[in-house]
Amino acid sequence: MESLPKKENTHVKFKNVFSGVKMKCIIFSDALFHFISVALSYFSEKKFDEKHGIETLKIERNIDENIDGCPYEPTPAKIFYKTMKTIEANENDYFIDFGAGKGKVLFMAAEFGIKNIVGVEISKEIYKVAQKNIKNYLSSSRKDVDISVLNCDACDFVIPDNATIFYFFHPFYINSMKEVLKNIEQSFERSPRALKIVYYYPLSDIKNLFNSQKWLKKKFTIKYKKFLPSIDDYCVVYEAIV
Repeated sequence: MESLPKKENTHVKFKNVFSGVKMKCIIFSDALFHFISVALSYFSEKKFDEKHGIETLKIERNIDENIDGCPYEPTPAKIFYKTMKTIEANENDYFIDFGAGKGKVLFMAAEFGIKNIVGVEISKEIYKVAQKNIKNYLSSSRKDVDISVLNCDACDFVIPDNATIFYFFHPFYINSMKEVLKNIEQSFERSPRALKIVYYYPLSDIKNLFNSQKWLKKKFTIKYKKFLPSIDDYCVVYEAIV
């Protein structure tokens, strides 16, 4: 087998080294851009909390193991607002957030202009934080909006027959999700209406559950720009088939 001429062999090696360096630079620049983006978003949302005397950013992982609930983590503001704009949410909507946590999504819904907003939170301790946050937010914002949060199991929550947007960010696991979906479906059967379910970052078993629902159709998959291969932010929006 003939070997490459020395000059050509050197060229190939240089090309491979250059390609490797170029790839590392791309990865580094993407990582840096992502870090800056996350930092700017965090400080913007922290400023919002400080303005209204609320605390919504701290992740809470100490969830009672006896309840079917997941750790609290707030939805990023830019993702929420883009989703609400895409689905054309407005002041006439009735918004329900399952796994409301400290109320971050409730306040963003109010900022977007929605007037009727309810959160459902199973953790008593986090619920207390949400109540305090709601009081402070309403006092500082002076918005004409009805915001409340209930401390109960989502499976026991009675779905209002005029609710139009249901929001989820992995609040609980599959068994509870099945029960909640059944309750929403029964509400829809009692009162057929334009109804949307928004799920931020759904896991595969949750997606399979939603896709199996005969009364729902997938309307949108709203994707957000990925800065790193490991980051895949998106919302899936389902609509009831009227």
